[in-house]
Formats: sequence, structure tokens, C-alpha cells
Amino acid sequence: MYNGPLIRAFLVPVDDTGSVLILDMHHIISDGWSVNTIINELRNLYAAYSQGQEPNLPLPGLQYSDYADLLRKYHVTEAYQEQLRFWQQQLSDFTPEYDFPTDVNRDMAANGLLKMHDINISTSSMEAALQYCKTHQITPYMLFMALWHTCLFMYSGVPQIIVTSPNADRTHRNSHNTVGLFLNFLIVKSTINQAMTLRDIVKQVSRTVHTAQANSDVHAAAIVEAVGERARNAIFHLAFNYLNFPNDEEWSLTELTMEPITIDYSDMASTQPLGMLITKHQQGINYQIGCNLKNEGNSFYHPHKQYIDS
Repeated sequence: MYNGPLIRAFLVPVDDTGSVLILDMHHIISDGWSVNTIINELRNLYAAYSQGQEPNLPLPGLQYSDYADLLRKYHVTEAYQEQLRFWQQQLSDFTPEYDFPTDVNRDMAANGLLKMHDINISTSSMEAALQYCKTHQITPYMLFMALWHTCLFMYSGVPQIIVTSPNADRTHRNSHNTVGLFLNFLIVKSTINQAMTLRDIVKQVSRTVHTAQANSDVHAAAIVEAVGERARNAIFHLAFNYLNFPNDEEWSLTELTMEPITIDYSDMASTQPLGMLITKHQQGINYQIGCNLKNEGNSFYHPHKQYIDS
């Protein structure tokens, strides 16, 4: 990372009419939002150069260095300190360890690799979920987050659940066409008991998400530093990621068609022992949701995975 390059491009011919363009970027300079920005710029560049014209790309409304400077200045304000105190209070009584039953010994199973377990959500179930969101005026993100909290409570019996969720953190309007790592993590904490209904859990998680977003100027690393190193395992143990930015679209110019290639994430480095990944694809007016469970190595065999599916 110190010697670079942080971004590389490869064009790999596959036949007489097709090639694969590989963009290899370090996460420290980009995020999911940035990928869409880069793709749009590539489209504009190709359209211009293929017609012998000079490209006319819009200038970023905010340079990343300016954003970093704004953060440094904001960190010494009373508003920032107030948000930091909120997180210290919010996490003062959390349970530092989870004890999820696994099929094999965790020390033997955890090999640093991420195993993805696919869950297919039927069209009828998805339609029912979207109708539930509309009726109760919540977003699909909040519903699936609440379902994940419910699943974790039912599986572990732990009443306090803390789930970390990536957040685009593009609240600054001028940052929308800037390439860079703006990503932050929302820390969503719930307290659940057997007497609560799903609606109770959804309402609690929705309130917590709104409150977390209102205090999201404090990044997770600063929260760990303020609360103490003992908080790291609890905060970064459980993950939830809802990808709803459309970077899977096919587009075409006069003589060129481009479509994304799906990457197999079944074996990759694991940063959190257990998590859920929701991906949303827009096709006309219909949603297609793909859901993946990830866990460290082979800690969960198929019988326990099927239990989580239900």
C-alpha cells in the first residue's frame, strides 16, 4: 500500500469481439459508491474518445483532501464531542462476548476464510416484505436488519445484540461524485426478550438506526478508542450489509456493450465472524434480493445453516 499503485487496470481479451476490463483498487481509496462514479466516468470517456471528441467530465464538488480537512476541524467541535458521549453511554452496558453454538470447535474451524451461504428469497416473500415495509413506513434495510437481530437472538439467547453495518456516509451533497473512502459503520444495538413480537423488534431497531445515523459523524474506530479496546470484539463481531446501489446494470453504446461480472466471494479473508449480506438489483419495477450468510471458516455445518435460513 505504501509503494502503490493503489489502482491498476487490465484489459484481458477473451475472444475476437470481447474483453474483460479488470479494475483493481485498494479499499482505502474507494468504496461501493465510488465504483458507480468510476463506471459512469468510463462510459463518458469511451463515448467521447470513440467519436473523436474530448471528454467533458464534471469536476468533483469536493476533493477528498478537503473532506479530510473538514473532518479534522469537526472533530474538535462540541457537536462532535456530544456525539462521542452518546456512543460512550450507548455502549456502557453491552455484553462484551457472544457465545454462538457451532458445529465444530471454533479454534479448529476458524481459518481466516469467509464462507458464503446463499439464501434465496422467493418473489412472494419479497412482495410480502415490501408490503410490510410500506404498511409500517419503514425501509427494507430496517426490516432485514430487525430480522437479523431476531435471528441472532433466537440462535444465541443473548438479549443484547450489537450489529455493525457499513454506511455510505455521503451526507455532504458535494461528495456525491467524489471518488474516495467515505465509508463509515453504523453500530445498531438492540435489547430483545422472548415476550417481544417482530413488530416490537422492528420498531426498536428502526428507532436505533435513526439515532445511530444522527450520531454517525463519529467513526467506529473513534468509538472503540473512547469506549475501550474491550469493545472491539463486540462491535465488530456481527455484521449486516445491505447493498442497494445499482452497479450491476448493463449499458451499451453504438458498438459496445458492457455488463458486470459477478465475483465469487465464497473464499475470501474474513473480518467479522458472522454476518448477513443483502444485495438489491433493480430490474424494471421489480426487486430481486439475494441474501448471503457469511461465517468464519467451517464453524457452521449445513444443519445449523438451515436453522438460520428458517
